[in-house]
Amino acid sequence: MVLKILVSCSFCLLLSSCATLTRGKPVPLAITSNPTGAKVVVTNPAGKVMHEAKTPTSVILPASAGPYKAASYNLAFSKKGYAPKTMVLKAGVNPWYAGNIPMPGGSVGLLIIDPLTGAMWKLDDKICGDLKR
Repeated sequence: MVLKILVSCSFCLLLSSCATLTRGKPVPLAITSNPTGAKVVVTNPAGKVMHEAKTPTSVILPASAGPYKAASYNLAFSKKGYAPKTMVLKAGVNPWYAGNIPMPGGSVGLLIIDPLTGAMWKLDDKICGDLKR
């Protein structure tokens, strides 16, 4: 009987972090521009270059900047003959994070597991920089 209770409790704790369980593999961010062939530089708020390439390109970026903190990135697009363009990409709350609420033991996932694993945050999967002449 004790074994059944332990297994049941363990199962509830495992299911209590919905975003962590449903997140799957990291999704690459598809970066495009109009016109194509623009240089894009992706930096974090500290100014560290996370990715630099010509569009179209893709990169996998962490959606979390630490427990309870969404990641944010600056994208700078440039191409000869066009005005430079900067954009900010900020992670939002992963919709699966709310799945912790109705779960038995969901508070563990809501307050500990998903914030620590970064699964509570989600980045867009595509962004396009429209450059003007």
